[in-house]
Amino acid sequence: MRITRTCELDIDDPRLPELQELEHAEHVWMAFSQRQKQYKQRKANQQDKSSRKELSEHIDMNAKDITRKVKAAMRLNA
Repeated sequence: MRITRTCELDIDDPRLPELQELEHAEHVWMAFSQRQKQYKQRKANQQDKSSRKELSEHIDMNAKDITRKVKAAMRLNA
């Protein structure tokens, strides 16, 4: 079965309004779908950025702890 597009119909064809409505709904659905996809991608990127920042903060804290412990050990051995 071949789907007829509105551009293929004559202006006085009785199916024209219904097909225009269907095509419009299809375009709206595609636009919302694309917007939702972009939102999800943006959200995922923000989470990734946030988790990288947290990881960086943990690494910095661990490095400071190690530095403090090494200095304390060096004082004990001196």
